[in-house]
Amino acid sequence: MTVHVCCVGPCVEVIKRLSRDSDHVSIQKFDSVTQVMMWFFQKRLQDKSMTFEGSCLFICYDPIRTKLRSTSVLNSMDPETLSCFISDMFPCFNVMCVPSANFIDYYESVILNTDMIGNDDSDEDMDRISSVYRWMYSGSESLTDGSEEHHDLPCSNNLYTMASHLAYVNSNDRLKRERVPIWDYIDITDMIKSNLSHNDAYYWKCLDSWDFCAHSLNCTELIWCAYLLFHKLNTESNLSHAPPSTNRLLLMLLNIEAAYHQGNKFHNFRHAVDVLQATYQLCHLLELPKLASFLLCIAAIGHDVAHPGTNNMLFNKYVSPISKYYKEQSVLENFHADIYLDILSHYWPELSQEFTGIKDSIIATDMALHNHYVETIKQETGPNLTGLTSLIIKAADISNVTRPLLISAKWAALISMEFKECAVLEKNLVELADAKDDEKKRISYKLDLDFDSYSELPSNIDDILKEFPNIPKGQAFFIDTFALSLFSGLGLKYKQLQFLVDNVENNRKFWMERGD
Repeated sequence: MTVHVCCVGPCVEVIKRLSRDSDHVSIQKFDSVTQVMMWFFQKRLQDKSMTFEGSCLFICYDPIRTKLRSTSVLNSMDPETLSCFISDMFPCFNVMCVPSANFIDYYESVILNTDMIGNDDSDEDMDRISSVYRWMYSGSESLTDGSEEHHDLPCSNNLYTMASHLAYVNSNDRLKRERVPIWDYIDITDMIKSNLSHNDAYYWKCLDSWDFCAHSLNCTELIWCAYLLFHKLNTESNLSHAPPSTNRLLLMLLNIEAAYHQGNKFHNFRHAVDVLQATYQLCHLLELPKLASFLLCIAAIGHDVAHPGTNNMLFNKYVSPISKYYKEQSVLENFHADIYLDILSHYWPELSQEFTGIKDSIIATDMALHNHYVETIKQETGPNLTGLTSLIIKAADISNVTRPLLISAKWAALISMEFKECAVLEKNLVELADAKDDEKKRISYKLDLDFDSYSELPSNIDDILKEFPNIPKGQAFFIDTFALSLFSGLGLKYKQLQFLVDNVENNRKFWMERGD
């Protein structure tokens, strides 16, 4: 058992008390809020073992003495404002901010309470399946069904849930509060650039090819690739306003990355950048107007924020509070859009008049709408610009089956792992649905430890198939059921996209042969 605590400011009495429990308390000491924020950034980008999405990290904050040590506005925040600031910047993190004056009492009465979930890193209820279940089905008391007024909410919650995330974004207190312009006080440009392994020419070579392999790039490089694309696109679009500075745009991308769950095998920030690159390529090949291309790429990077790695069926079938809120209509897509537009409004408010179009583009990625878009391609008259942008982001979202075989196989392995997680989750949901109301509901079916901690994919097809022997049948089914009809239609309508048809047919042939 280890409880993790960050002390910001002297926090003398707290450190003295925690030192008595040094065998099960890990303490990080910081002089300022700026320092702890930079630590968050560095750990998130460079330390795969520290995502801040496991057991709760407790921040002991001494605002008075911290303020005396620095004139920065960040160090003048009261504890509640700091909690909101952290929730805004790192929305999926399990972080709790407690004033130093109250910390010892909170530590002894709450943190050391063994009945509280997620206070230490040995908690058996913090495994992957338990966490996904909590994200999807907990926190209903904080969320209205959309027909009532929003509740005022506290800014901190010990553990992340989708319902509390959405309720926080929409809360009256939050909507009234002026958010801290972090870009005025923290510059992360040098930190990002110093951790790049290559020059811009290398990254552009990757971005300008359909052979783009997001698996070969680390988190910092993915952020930089997204930055390069947005810098190019907003320059070409001749926007009516000045675009964000380099630092502000990089902070926006860090904020977006922190809104994706790093532990997801497929639906994570890597997938978001992959879809962004595919969207950029398709817009270029189809010669879309520059502004339309830019806005569609803006939608692409945020199209899956806070995705739990599951699907709409599980939300609706087992009555998630998010499903009720969105009345079972494009549940995940509506959720992604609302969370993402909240982030975007902070960094790029000048785009607010485009938010409806951005949300519509994100909704277009709902697989339930797939047949609708396939039918639109068959019409003699080509789609209008709105219809075409929907088709592009739809195609980009499932474009992994059109990538070169090895790249496609890696994506196939990752989605198959998420499917397995969904199967284990549903097994628990069936059991929990039969449980009596007075029974304590806990996850009993869990993933094998090796599967839960899986991180590195094999580097060749044969080894991938040894570890994931069901991929051929799964890929052949997906291509036959969804991908081939969409890409064949696009290839017939737009000759410059015929190569996608060739790619998906070649991949299908391989999977069919290996599946026999």
